Amino acid sequence: LFNKAIELDKKNDKSGALALLKSCIDLNPNDADAHGAIANILADMRIYETSFIAFSQALKLLPNDPYITRNFCIALIEAGYLYNGLLKAIDLYQVFPMLGDIRILFEKNFEQALKHKILDEKQILELKEKWNSLN
Repeated sequence: LFNKAIELDKKNDKSGALALLKSCIDLNPNDADAHGAIANILADMRIYETSFIAFSQALKLLPNDPYITRNFCIALIEAGYLYNGLLKAIDLYQVFPMLGDIRILFEKNFEQALKHKILDEKQILELKEKWNSLN
């Protein structure tokens, strides 16, 4: 079912993929991969709040999974929760510094936040401190 769902997602049949992934979870509620895939599909569909629930469930089952956490960061940033997404990126980079795209993700989005004055001064200082402590 999972592989079929991924194939449907690749063919842009999001609703079919979601239905199969929900079947996977019905069979095994602890299937972190299925929860993560649901979260990714919902984020692709811009149904962010529901995707955050699925990301949280996946991370409850697989704490600190680098790929689920990375995708959660991206979804948070895309949904406009830039500060939370950047904090999560820092936490992930601290555990998995070899994930170079996390560094790029953080730096690019932090730069945009500064340029467009999206974050307040306190948030900027906290993010700078945390990020600089890792580098």
